[in-house]
Amino acid sequence: MFVFLSAFLTIDLAMNLDVTGLLAIREYAGYTVIGGFGLTPDQIYIGICRLLYPFFCGLLLYRLGKWRINLKRGVMTWCSLAVAVTLVMPHIGATPISGSTASTAQS
Repeated sequence: MFVFLSAFLTIDLAMNLDVTGLLAIREYAGYTVIGGFGLTPDQIYIGICRLLYPFFCGLLLYRLGKWRINLKRGVMTWCSLAVAVTLVMPHIGATPISGSTASTAQS
């Protein structure tokens, strides 16, 4: 039940459906799950969506038991490193913020 509810909330957020009417105009982050770091109602909604879906899906997989993955030694280190490298990369296709030192050319 919770998995389906959290999946619905995530689809609502990611597809910009706004079924609940809580999301503010999100032209800057349309069709993404960017956000959830503020205390406004739309940011709290985004944060809840971002946390509930992976938590309940992981809980469901754990409870199924037969789908457990046995990892060999050292695999977690490589997976953690791959996730860290992926998260450190800048957003591809992002436009630089005006006024930042990286986007202004010195003449």
